[in-house]
Order: sequence, then C-alpha cells, then structure tokens
Amino acid sequence: MSKTVLFGGLYHETHTFLADKTGMAQFEDGGIRIGQAALDQNRGNGSPSAGFIDYAEKAGWRVLPTIQMAAQPAGKVTDDVVDLFQALPRRSRPPHQ
Repeated sequence: MSKTVLFGGLYHETHTFLADKTGMAQFEDGGIRIGQAALDQNRGNGSPSAGFIDYAEKAGWRVLPTIQMAAQPAGKVTDDVVDLFQALPRRSRPPHQ
C-alpha cells in the first residue's frame, strides 16, 4: 500500500527577547515556495527536506507539496505568516479514503 504524505515547512529561529517581529517581507526575502516549487527547490540540495523527498520518491509515496517558508533568525513571527502557512495544508489535504 502506497502512502500519501503532505510536505511543507516553516523555517525560522525565533528569538523571543527581540521586540521586532518577523513578518511576511522577511519570509519573502528568505523564500516562500508554494506547491511543486517547494519540492523542486529542495530536491537534491543536501537538506533534510531533500533527504525526505528522495526517500519518499524511492518508496513510491505520493507527496503532496503545500508550502515552504524561510526567514533569517529574528523576533517572533507575525500572525499573517502563520495564517498563510496553516491555510495551504488545509486546502491540500486529500479526502479520507
């Protein structure tokens, strides 16, 4: 039986002692990749995500890419960033079979 897995990630080192927030502009600078672009950006680049993708493809899993976001270490992430990150996986989930 083949597996279906969602792929996504939000990469950010949060420093809670900083007053400035990390907003959408900082994630746009670091990279926001949606759908297939999230897989394409990571395939073969030596990252943990690349290892997951390689394993999943060799195992014959169906990988449903959602969103991958990254920003440099900074203050807490703003609500609009979290909202975007949470919205796409919810829409990408396959119906229960």
